[in-house]
Amino acid sequence: MNLRSLAVAAGMLAALTLTPLAAPAQAGAYADCGEVSFSKGSTVSAGHYGVQKIQADGTSCGTAKKVAAKAEDEQGEPSYSTKGFTCKQQKLRGDGRRPYSCTKKQGSKVVARVKFIAVGLG
Repeated sequence: MNLRSLAVAAGMLAALTLTPLAAPAQAGAYADCGEVSFSKGSTVSAGHYGVQKIQADGTSCGTAKKVAAKAEDEQGEPSYSTKGFTCKQQKLRGDGRRPYSCTKKQGSKVVARVKFIAVGLG
């Protein structure tokens, strides 16, 4: 192995060592994931039962929707856990809608977040 090959290999090793495996959750990095209606054939935006304004950070929208949709089974409980996320109801809004914030941790570090508003639960 020549000196140049050794330098390239060392650089690649350093890059792999310093690159995190999962991007850390950062404030403001949420993706908009839409809504899940619990009333077949309708939308939550039209005032029906479900979860809306689902947002994901550090996880896919598909997972975020499943985490949010679990709120239907919980019927407005102040907290629940699913798919590695712990969800907690935030301060009830004046219009009766229930905002939730969910986090997934590895050790003490938050690695993913989901936020949503539950409509017509509890």
